[in-house]
Amino acid sequence: MNKFLAKFKKHNIKEDLIQWLGIILIIIFFSIIIFYSNRNGLNNIKEKRLYTVGIISGFSRTKTTKSVKYIISYSGKTLEGKSSININKYSIGDRVLVVYNPKTNINILLPYFIDDSIKEPYNGWSKPPMNNITDSEIIKYLEEKY
Repeated sequence: MNKFLAKFKKHNIKEDLIQWLGIILIIIFFSIIIFYSNRNGLNNIKEKRLYTVGIISGFSRTKTTKSVKYIISYSGKTLEGKSSININKYSIGDRVLVVYNPKTNINILLPYFIDDSIKEPYNGWSKPPMNNITDSEIIKYLEEKY
C-alpha cells in the first residue's frame, strides 16, 4: 500500500509547470475574447446609435455581481437587458436612458434618469432627450466604462 501512495506523492515539477502554464494561457485567451467582444459592442453602438427609455424591472445578485434588469421597447420590439451598474440608486419602475444599435440589438443602460413627462418616439431618439446631456458626453462615458 505504501508503494502505491508513493507513486502519487512524487511531483514532477516540469509537468506541474506545464499544467499551470496551460491554465494561465486559457485564462488569457478568454480575457482577450471578452475584451474584444466588449469593444466590438461599443463600436457597434458608436457606428449607429439611437436612444430610448429603459424601465427598471428588477435586480439580480450573485456572490460577486449585483445587476439591474431593465426592459426597452423600440420599433415594436421589446427586449430585456441586464447591467452591472450601481444598483443602489435605482428602484423598480424607474425610467432611465438606454443607448442601442437597432441593427444588432446591442443596448447599454446609461446612468441618466428620464422624467415621466418625456415620451419616447416609436423609433427612439437620435440624440439624448435631455438638454443637459450631449451625445459626445455619452460616447465619452461609454469609452471610459467599456
